Amino acid sequence: MGRDPRVFTNPDSYTPERWLPEHNPGASNLPDVYDIVFGFGRRICPGRFLADRIGFTFAVAVLKTYDILPLEGEELPREFPYQDAIAR
Repeated sequence: MGRDPRVFTNPDSYTPERWLPEHNPGASNLPDVYDIVFGFGRRICPGRFLADRIGFTFAVAVLKTYDILPLEGEELPREFPYQDAIAR
């Protein structure tokens, strides 16, 4: 699904910037990321909602368990802008 030459130009190359509107003017015409990951139609993944919840729970567990610190001699940025997106 992610390598359809009718949808993607140069589908076999790793180019994540194809999803960004500032690099690809046709990014709004690309299929939804959730459709590509979990399929669609009769073959849609029955565990897509569970996988979504487990991914969130895993991320929360990592944040709770580990101390995520900057490298020695570097400082954390003062602001962390929030963007609600899958791929950015």
